[in-house]
Amino acid sequence: MAILEQLAAHEADEMDLIIDVKGRQNERGRLRAAMLAVDEDRVAVRARIHLLDQEVERPLRKRLVALEDELALLRHARLDTEQLANELARATEQRAIAAAFLDERTPVLDTTIGRPPAGGADWSLADVPVSMLDDAARCCRDLRAGLVGAVDTVVDSELLALRLAGDRPDGMVELDLTDHDPDAVAQVAAFVADVRMIGAVAEQVAARLRLAALRASVDRPSDWRLAAGLRRRHARHALDYSRAVHAALAEVNKLAELNE
Repeated sequence: MAILEQLAAHEADEMDLIIDVKGRQNERGRLRAAMLAVDEDRVAVRARIHLLDQEVERPLRKRLVALEDELALLRHARLDTEQLANELARATEQRAIAAAFLDERTPVLDTTIGRPPAGGADWSLADVPVSMLDDAARCCRDLRAGLVGAVDTVVDSELLALRLAGDRPDGMVELDLTDHDPDAVAQVAAFVADVRMIGAVAEQVAARLRLAALRASVDRPSDWRLAAGLRRRHARHALDYSRAVHAALAEVNKLAELNE
């Protein structure tokens, strides 16, 4: 009888373990689906990560709201005294410090990596060599894979969990840390840095394509005469804008001379 009871206890423990493992797998799947949007040639991550415990962040948010209300009252006060100016400077400084601290402790990730533009509607890339476009496509493909890998790594670490709240209208996912020890915070901060670095590299790829298009257009000015009217019209508008800016600067310089 004792042996049967021990077998039943072991079977119950194994069943609990299986249920726990399946539950954690389902939770990781929900977290990945909420953080990561993967299409055929597009990968996007949109999330706000709360590095502070809710019991710590909540009073800081309330303090920030109170400082903003105090600033609104001070700005609309009709008294023009030195004390009012000092109070306004104090509230402004405290509000800036609190906002900067909360922004640092609640980083926002909004990174999308797709295919690089290859001419067509983006006329400015029509002169980019095909080999450079191929290199950019390969780079973006590696960046998409890197972004997916970074999300999978942080999801498998089980350091993040979905915040129990209603869906935000902007689609931003709210995430909390499951553990607030320094190592966990450092790992999540490294994940944030990796995602932002991947997004910065993607922006640099697009910028280099546009520089290559500009260089090719300068090297072959005949292409500007033979190109479509859209390109010529865009160049003409850019020239008109440049002239207007220079004329405005000249007027400002004249006013400065008159004031002297």
